[in-house]
Amino acid sequence: MAGDKMVKTTERIGLTTILIGAIDWFTRYDLVKGLVTKVAGAGFSAYVAQWWLSPLILVIGFGLPYLPRIIEFLISVGSPPHYEPATWDKPPSVKASVEDSGNSNATGGSATATIGDIHIHPPMVATSSSSTQLPALPKFTPRRERVVYIEHSEPIVRAVHLDNENVWRIGATRNYGDENAVGILLPLYFDAKQSDAGARMEYTRVHLIFKTSSLPPVRVDHACWVNASYDTMELDVGETKHIVLALLVTGKESESVAPITISTNRTKSDWYRESGGEVLEYIELQTNVYNLEAVVIWGGNGEFRKIIELSLDLSDIPKLLSQGS
Repeated sequence: MAGDKMVKTTERIGLTTILIGAIDWFTRYDLVKGLVTKVAGAGFSAYVAQWWLSPLILVIGFGLPYLPRIIEFLISVGSPPHYEPATWDKPPSVKASVEDSGNSNATGGSATATIGDIHIHPPMVATSSSSTQLPALPKFTPRRERVVYIEHSEPIVRAVHLDNENVWRIGATRNYGDENAVGILLPLYFDAKQSDAGARMEYTRVHLIFKTSSLPPVRVDHACWVNASYDTMELDVGETKHIVLALLVTGKESESVAPITISTNRTKSDWYRESGGEVLEYIELQTNVYNLEAVVIWGGNGEFRKIIELSLDLSDIPKLLSQGS
């Protein structure tokens, strides 16, 4: 209602303004101008006779009826859209439809309502016999690596010899060309009780580091196994294998015997193509007490390892020779 009043008021004001503009237009003629001069004075007559005043008044008069629409448009642009809330008529219940119908019947177990040609049935309820159960998904157990338990004993001293295939073996020999020595060996036991069933130690190799407080460390890249041609060994559960830690070569006076350690270059079948040297490399050690680190590495990609730390006494050569005799 207030908007309609505003529209009517602006239309009236617009018409009045148009009328005033028309009157002002006629004041330009000498007859009317003279009349206005007599009534209002020469100053007012000259002011209203300016050329731009009549068109301005006419434009304002024609524009005033559209002023409410312009105001509403500006307000609608600056404000968010308004939506009327939707109203929903609540459908009649099945019970009410049946009661209001002249043609209705109901039975005890399964009620059915009939309204004209429309049949209304109650919803079906699933019973235990008709219910559909999804099959149970299989339980996923993340794969766990089998536990390998390696036990090491204290180093032992044994008589050893190097055969004609450059393989170190336990025991002395009198075969021509074989070299006898006293070996300090590290036993490694693949514990059958604490390791998981099916656990394996494939491609097992050992890296040795001899350390003292006064000398730089001595590193053995590929330690030698007893009774093995290559630097790797496969251990079965319950087996004990030996690594050569140091050697005392016999056949000389005990005072002149110096301990040595060995590294093998036979890491694969065509080792000689890359190495180009001897099968075994002999590294001299000092008569000293060493802190020894034996890094046991196994697995196809060397992904498993264990570090064994122990003390190795190579200071008493005569004693070691007597133990290995």
